[in-house]
Amino acid sequence: LALRPDFPPAVVGRGLALAQLGRPDDALKALGRAAEAAPDDHRPRTARAAVYADRKEWAKAAADLDEAVRLAGDDYRPYAARGELAAARGDLRGGLADLD
Repeated sequence: LALRPDFPPAVVGRGLALAQLGRPDDALKALGRAAEAAPDDHRPRTARAAVYADRKEWAKAAADLDEAVRLAGDDYRPYAARGELAAARGDLRGGLADLD
């Protein structure tokens, strides 16, 4: 990050590390920067959705995952994350729609 502070994969990794260290506000800021730096990349939004989900901010997590799915093309990870989010919220049918 010292060489390229806006390099999305590194910022995503830093954001996830901050979340695991119990610093979700800092994680969300980092992941927001990554999403702005890479508007066509689903990974920052998928990661940010995980932080929102950990905070039980379901609507924000779902919005990020909807956008991540739109951007993902044939990458399965945002679909899987959206299915897991739906299941965590108690919407098993909705979860299965993305996991099938």
